Amino acid sequence: MLQACQTDPEAVIAAIHLFHEGEYTIRHHLSVGVVTALLAQADERISEEEALLLVCAAITHDIGIIHVANNEAKLSDQHKALIQRHPVMSSTALRQAGVTEPLWLQTVEQHHERLDGSGYPQGLSGSAIGLHSRLLAVADVYCAMTRPRPYRPRAYFAMAAMRDLYVGQSQQLDHALIQLLIKTLGLTPPGSLVKLKNGETAVVKKCSTQWHTVKLCANDRNRHTDHAARTAGHPRQASGDCRPG
Repeated sequence: MLQACQTDPEAVIAAIHLFHEGEYTIRHHLSVGVVTALLAQADERISEEEALLLVCAAITHDIGIIHVANNEAKLSDQHKALIQRHPVMSSTALRQAGVTEPLWLQTVEQHHERLDGSGYPQGLSGSAIGLHSRLLAVADVYCAMTRPRPYRPRAYFAMAAMRDLYVGQSQQLDHALIQLLIKTLGLTPPGSLVKLKNGETAVVKKCSTQWHTVKLCANDRNRHTDHAARTAGHPRQASGDCRPG
């Protein structure tokens, strides 16, 4: 995954925004893994060895609640309680599988902690949350926002998700890492569906950090549905998101 992100990052970014066949948990973990790999490679503070462990954490971060994440029904109170414990459940499952790397395990355990102390399971805040966990949190939340789920049927367009992260969640997530996400993926990432000035529908191919004068194919200002994409002439817009997110 790290090599693919280095060789052709725009193709990898497009893939996670365009193609969503197969089981939800597999799609989500791969998407978070890709975004995590791209951010880790762009962050000079993270070594190659740490980047590999960080990607390992990304593709296993919800392993303790796969059965809940694949559930297409709305969340029950019991499922919500499991979600509050799932970072620890996931790290426990990894330990039982033989994982011993502290960075991998800690990143999984802390990926739902928030800088303002509002996260779970420990309610950590500020510098008590590791850099790698903060990076995984940004990747996880972004991938969650851009996928619809039964309990939140409409997903954000990529540009709207980044705007919401930048403006609305900077108290909870690492603001510098949100900026790095925007710089790395672009405001309209490859694979984004856009409507051109001439009315034609197009798919973005290149990363750009510039605001584009395009009209997103949406049924309201910030969000879209799968139906909206199909009526715009694109048969396969993204579907699914991170259940814990």
